Amino acid sequence: MEPNISYCNSLKGKSINPFWGRTDYKAADEIQLPLHNRQPVPAFTTLPPPPDARFVGRPEITTWLRQKFERSLTRVALVGPAGVGKSQIALQYAHQVRQSSPNTFVFWIEASNRTHFENAFRDIASRLQLPGHDDPDTDALPLVSSWLSQPQNGTWLMVVDSIENTDIFYCRKNSHARCVGRSCLPTSPNGSIIFTSQNPSCLLLEMLDGDLKFYNATYKVPVMNIYQAFQLLRNELDDGLADNPSRMADLVYALGREPRSIAQAAKVLNFRGLKISEMSNSEEFGDLWPKEPNETQRRSDLPRAWHRNFQLLRQQRSQAVDLLYLMSFVSGPQRKIPKLALVSFAKRLGKFRDHGIGQEPVIDCLDQEIAFLKQNHILMETDDGEHIILAPFVGFCTQMWLFYLCEQERWKCRLLYIMAHEYSSGAWDSWEAFNQLDDCLQAILSLKIWSRFDRLNAATITLSLASYRSNQGRFEEAESLLRRVIEIRGQLLGSDDLETIRAMENIGTLFQVQGKLSEAEQTLRLVLEVREKVLGREHKDTLCNAFALANVLLKLGDFSEAEQRHRETLATRLQVLGKDHFHTLLSLDGLGETLRLVGDLEESERTLHRAVDGKVRALGAENPHTLSSVYGLAATLVCQGKYEHAEKWYRQGLEGCDKVLGRDHPTTQIGAHGLIHALKKQNKYGEACRVKQSFFGECISGATDSLGFVGQNEVIGPTHRCHIDIRVGL
Repeated sequence: MEPNISYCNSLKGKSINPFWGRTDYKAADEIQLPLHNRQPVPAFTTLPPPPDARFVGRPEITTWLRQKFERSLTRVALVGPAGVGKSQIALQYAHQVRQSSPNTFVFWIEASNRTHFENAFRDIASRLQLPGHDDPDTDALPLVSSWLSQPQNGTWLMVVDSIENTDIFYCRKNSHARCVGRSCLPTSPNGSIIFTSQNPSCLLLEMLDGDLKFYNATYKVPVMNIYQAFQLLRNELDDGLADNPSRMADLVYALGREPRSIAQAAKVLNFRGLKISEMSNSEEFGDLWPKEPNETQRRSDLPRAWHRNFQLLRQQRSQAVDLLYLMSFVSGPQRKIPKLALVSFAKRLGKFRDHGIGQEPVIDCLDQEIAFLKQNHILMETDDGEHIILAPFVGFCTQMWLFYLCEQERWKCRLLYIMAHEYSSGAWDSWEAFNQLDDCLQAILSLKIWSRFDRLNAATITLSLASYRSNQGRFEEAESLLRRVIEIRGQLLGSDDLETIRAMENIGTLFQVQGKLSEAEQTLRLVLEVREKVLGREHKDTLCNAFALANVLLKLGDFSEAEQRHRETLATRLQVLGKDHFHTLLSLDGLGETLRLVGDLEESERTLHRAVDGKVRALGAENPHTLSSVYGLAATLVCQGKYEHAEKWYRQGLEGCDKVLGRDHPTTQIGAHGLIHALKKQNKYGEACRVKQSFFGECISGATDSLGFVGQNEVIGPTHRCHIDIRVGL
């Protein structure tokens, strides 16, 4: 029989061993395998027991296996993450082969480590009574391989299961010339091998050892479809527990439709006698957690395969496992973990910092760890590469592994510390980051937190998230978060704690933004009193508090006290902070607005010019705070009747807002109203109409509707809402 090497002739620079060829053979009932002469040894099997009656088959995969072998392929592989059913599928197919072709040898080889692999071959050598099989110094691999490679010994099927390292395929000794430098697996046209592995790349050399056609001999086993998963859960549950089909469907979806995950969940439910309808929250697996933290239960509740997987992953890439530990706290159904969060994790983990100083080396190392976890089917990346998807049951098993190691609280503490220190501000320049991390931060804050240190870190994260919510215009949510901060820090540190006072000040600002001016004044006066006592009158936080109170007084119509407080705050800030400090520039803004309302327009113009010039130097022309000052200056010019100059400033501010905040942002639209008003005062009705059409269409009749329009809008931030009624200059 001539070997089939026609596919290999064009492969230059490669060494191909043509051990298999295409042969004519007859079908063997349902499963077609090559048939040869009568067996010198009666055919036997080393298969484990077949799957029980509860097993849900995967006919599309067994059909694929049958078709590949019908086309004379002798090596195929089933690859995929742990728990998708690779081994069970291969086992079911192997039993089908044994049943349909009794004269075929069928072998099951456990290949998770060298010991199991060698023991399986030694058992086969003993069953075949091969010479030297009883000698402990004899390597059974080449003995069995040589016997099976002889076509006259009959047909055979071998399943090599759970491959983690292909080094096990090579002889321990070099006494067998045939095996030196290449695999000891048998090669014969009358035999076939099914590999199962989590890592397809480790099988590439084995799969290509004979022919290029083996490029198409790998099947990536997916999770079950929803119908198969539902059937498996129903089969695995004891009678009476599967009482709610809708909740069952929710559970199998939350478990990622992974067979092993579903079987494990059913095992726990059966043990506890818990009905599906009695589960409080299937998506979070809350009722699947062990109730007694003893060693035996820790071991039994964690799937055995994952126990081995975590040990192996830790040996290979401990940094990747550290990332997995942190990600498991924020994973969940349909939840995408921003890569930005992983960068934050890596920056704060010492093992990543060892690769170099700076963010680029950390990101390079992070990409390598992500690639490793992807290769092992632990996680996936979205198409844009900006988010990571961790299968729900992977996160659950990781948490169970940490529980088993008694390290769950330690890693939760690290997570809270990292996020509290990485994202301790809700300022404008971090809005984009908070937008990406919003869901992730909420998942962190929903964790059960017990220790004092963890609660303080959670309060820091909550305070930052409240600031972001405020800038989104979601004021009720922001207020609720701030009250949570006050409750936590007040209990732990007392009412004089500075962060507690800061949260109270933010609530006062929210009252101001929402028009609750009396509540805002009362809150801010209380905060100012505490800060003056604790920090002193010249402290920057005390001055911020005084500035906020002056703005509330201005809105309440108490112009005299408002002007006095603004002048005092500005003088102190000039002395303590300098003329270009951001807070000093804010005081110039506040004083300029106040002077306009009291009628001192010339000084108001000079003051606001100083604010604009200083913010351009310190923050840039397109910073929202700079644009806010531009609008204030334009409003003062309108009040003076300097409409041409006002038009110039409104155009400058409007151009910046349109670029930075977007055309639909309320601050942008306020500037458009101001420009329309200035143009109409100059009788430029055609230009005013064009601006109106560009920004509003036919929806708004004119500049007089500005206040009502902005008052009804919920997305504008407090930075721009503070003086909305005096920005336009009506």
